[in-house]
Amino acid sequence: MGVLIERPAEQPAERPVERPASSSQMHHQLLYVMYIILYGTLSLAGICAVAMFMGSNVAKDIRSLTDERNMPPLLPRTTPTEPAVPMPTGAPLFDLPRSHVGDVPYGVPIFTCANPGQIALTFNEGPSEWTQTILDALDHYDFKGTFFIAGSAPTDPNNNSSARHTNVDDPGTGWPALLSRIHESGHQIASHTYTHARLDGDGGAEALVNEMVYNEMALRNAFGLIPAYMRPPYGVWRDPNVREQLEGLGYHVIMHNLDTHDYEHDGPEEILKSVDMFNDIVRIDGNGSYIVQMQDSRQWTAMVLVPAILESMVQRGYQGVTVGECLDDAFFYWYRQPEP
Repeated sequence: MGVLIERPAEQPAERPVERPASSSQMHHQLLYVMYIILYGTLSLAGICAVAMFMGSNVAKDIRSLTDERNMPPLLPRTTPTEPAVPMPTGAPLFDLPRSHVGDVPYGVPIFTCANPGQIALTFNEGPSEWTQTILDALDHYDFKGTFFIAGSAPTDPNNNSSARHTNVDDPGTGWPALLSRIHESGHQIASHTYTHARLDGDGGAEALVNEMVYNEMALRNAFGLIPAYMRPPYGVWRDPNVREQLEGLGYHVIMHNLDTHDYEHDGPEEILKSVDMFNDIVRIDGNGSYIVQMQDSRQWTAMVLVPAILESMVQRGYQGVTVGECLDDAFFYWYRQPEP
């Protein structure tokens, strides 16, 4: 099918542990001790001196073994933590059947489309006040996009943890109507966790499941369906425990092979670097295959970057499709029904 699956990056080699003292060095140390004993100078101070002398190499070896730089990476702790926000309203979905259907793999990071000539434009961290602008641009070109939604994300576009949270299923926010527009216009809605949390954090498996299921409940409340596609915040996918949990929950894990870095270029002039990055990477002949990462929570992405990318795609002959389309996945596999 042509789906590119990247192997986890090899861990850097550990710094060699320093070797203990050689036998000749130990021999000299013993001679030194015998010398002190034979000449009757083994006072209390002498004992301390010998202990310090003999123990210096041992202490050095212990420090080397316990140095963080010589230790393998610690596995995430699994102590449950209280959710940062309350559970969304409605029936919980923890026991929802999660069958694996279709040919797209589950729990495995996917980086590119299956077919040349297709580009899947993807947007993280929404919805926001700029999502409507992006939708207008996509609709103008009759291209489709994929929106990775965080159901209770901070209103601050920089995801400041102190910012007030807003829930996508709260009718007073206007987000349910916006999600309905996304869905009814043929775009794809996917999960970006409930609170934009790292999935390899201290909360372990329980926190991961809460993040995913809470988001399912919020999206169900907002537009009636549950996504089978997700993108982990901060690109956390290498942890095998995370991948195993996401596979068990029935999620396709979508990464990207073109990151515009618009989160680093959030200004009217700076965003042109992201435009140049896209144009430099994408093949001119229209035969490339890309999953492009952007953020729909940023003004200059909506006002400058997206229109420039869409115009470039037209000029180079690319189709603008959803992630599900670019992976040849049937539409009815993109979502689950909220009832068994």
